[in-house]
Amino acid sequence: ARENGISLEAVADYAGKDILKRQDVNGYLESQKQKTDIVEAEVAEDEIIPLTKMRKVIAKRMLESSQTIPTFQITVEVDMTQCIAFRKLVNGAKDDIKLSFNDILFKCMEAAIRKFPYINSSYTDEAIVVHKDVNIGLAVSIDHGLVVPVAKQINRKNMEEISLVNKENIAKARSGKLSSEDMSGGTITLSNLGMYPVSQFNAIINPPEVCILAVAATEDKPVL
Repeated sequence: ARENGISLEAVADYAGKDILKRQDVNGYLESQKQKTDIVEAEVAEDEIIPLTKMRKVIAKRMLESSQTIPTFQITVEVDMTQCIAFRKLVNGAKDDIKLSFNDILFKCMEAAIRKFPYINSSYTDEAIVVHKDVNIGLAVSIDHGLVVPVAKQINRKNMEEISLVNKENIAKARSGKLSSEDMSGGTITLSNLGMYPVSQFNAIINPPEVCILAVAATEDKPVL
């Protein structure tokens, strides 16, 4: 007790007896240590992470989207068997071009827009602007944020050209070399979480676009 600077009266009050043993003193010391740990945890300061310019822009854009765009979600399941086979066939035949599912989805989105052109539009206070070119943004996760580089004129590109543009945009995003031009002019966005065990999610529309496609993971399942 003397070595640790505590009074035997305090130990006696803690133990509830007059005759004390070493284990009573050790028990009192442990209880005091636990109290100190609790107090230190209660007064620990919160971590303050200053907002970067990117995070400020993301917050502003997401708030703008949620406040100004009325949304509804539609979820469908798609049989990906032929798509997976097609990708394997192309990637096995060519060493210089390796298609991702995003590349294929870009072309599928462009084909859908040809049938339903109003998807590829923007809303203004005066009119609905239906865009002739299909400029698809791809949501790319980077350290401390999310960016959406845009592959322009997908309606005028083949699969290989789409693949090259997407690879270049992703590389720029990860190295922090995207320009404002690289992230402007989008008419529709793809957000793909297929690399994670995600079965469904609702993506946030990227203003001034009117549509975003949220793609989850593929999975093997028996289908009648």
